[in-house]
Amino acid sequence: MIIYNGELRKEPPLRVQMLTGKMRPVVIAAKAIFQKAIIAYASTVTEPTRENTRQPMVHRLLDARDRFFEESPNPPKKQMMEAAWKILIEECEHNDEYRPYWKLLVNIIKEV
Repeated sequence: MIIYNGELRKEPPLRVQMLTGKMRPVVIAAKAIFQKAIIAYASTVTEPTRENTRQPMVHRLLDARDRFFEESPNPPKKQMMEAAWKILIEECEHNDEYRPYWKLLVNIIKEV
């Protein structure tokens, strides 16, 4: 048991575990690999636009992506963020199987 911010806990919060101690090198290495993989995969995918997509949800995601980068024009890890948006939009456009799950996730986020 430890005391963290005046609270008795079995272990430190996940954030503290990831940023300190024995997990830190693993987290740093794994995140670097994951970020490079996202960017590499996105570079193989055609840039989604309103002209080359047909799904209404994809058009809303394109608008959301544009708004995201307007309101936060230089987010941390911008190249990875751009790649992640590209992959999300491309997946929603071409994969009917997953589209309902993305739609559900968006609705849940709006409710929370």
